Amino acid sequence: WLLGVALCWPARARTMLDDVSTAVTCQLWMRDYDADQLAQVVKMNCDKVDLAAEELEALEPRNTKAQVKRWEERAAKGKEMCKQANELLDGRRAREAAEMAVSAFGTGIMNNHLCCTRLRAPHCVIPLHHDTALTPRTPAGVLLCVFFVTMV
Repeated sequence: WLLGVALCWPARARTMLDDVSTAVTCQLWMRDYDADQLAQVVKMNCDKVDLAAEELEALEPRNTKAQVKRWEERAAKGKEMCKQANELLDGRRAREAAEMAVSAFGTGIMNNHLCCTRLRAPHCVIPLHHDTALTPRTPAGVLLCVFFVTMV
């Protein structure tokens, strides 16, 4: 029954839970990192934020004004979060800095779809809460929803 609720619950209702789940999932990968490794995580994620902002500028002529505005807001927020992460790093608060940088890219730029905390390839993973394969929008997802709803 719980699996049915998880699969069939509308995506908008899960947004807040997804944010919390992403943060927890991302932090699990970093739990044993020392300060130097956490600094590497900050650099890796903030480099990704900068690269995403540069790519946005290259794609700007092909997007609508609304898309450009939305991406500019996300890039600006990501850059601000990276600035804060670097300030935390300078203040010897490496764990908080790494969490901020991971959030800047994974949540801010990638909209909760990536968690870039691994120091070896693959650097980024999809957070555990994503159910991209069997959503109610796919035929298999619809069948599972019907099955679980009829079981109740």
